[in-house]
Amino acid sequence: MYRLNYQSADDLELLAQTGKQDREALVILYDRYGRRVFVLAVRILNDPIGSEEVIQNVFMSVTS
Repeated sequence: MYRLNYQSADDLELLAQTGKQDREALVILYDRYGRRVFVLAVRILNDPIGSEEVIQNVFMSVTS
């Protein structure tokens, strides 16, 4: 049985895993991109609280 090495997996592999409801893959993607998404959202919205909601929506949409 193949076991994905999450830390060294590329983004496409992780996205494929999130499509299978793999929470660990989502956590790795969040660790890689969560801060970047937040910073971008704050720049656009000028609202840190609203930006947290954006992050949640972005990463929840990845799983659907």
